[in-house]
Amino acid sequence: MFIKHFGAGCFTCPGAEKEDIYFGSTIHNVDMAEVLKELNEVVASPKNKRT
Repeated sequence: MFIKHFGAGCFTCPGAEKEDIYFGSTIHNVDMAEVLKELNEVVASPKNKRT
């Protein structure tokens, strides 16, 4: 999900540990509401539930 919106460089960027989703969305010109919607869908997905 993060690669889709921010690119693969997100995982090697030194700022990624400190920046929030708002900042990342702003500098990458991405709709933050869409990112949050998808992120919430991923978190709520049954395959992410731990038993």
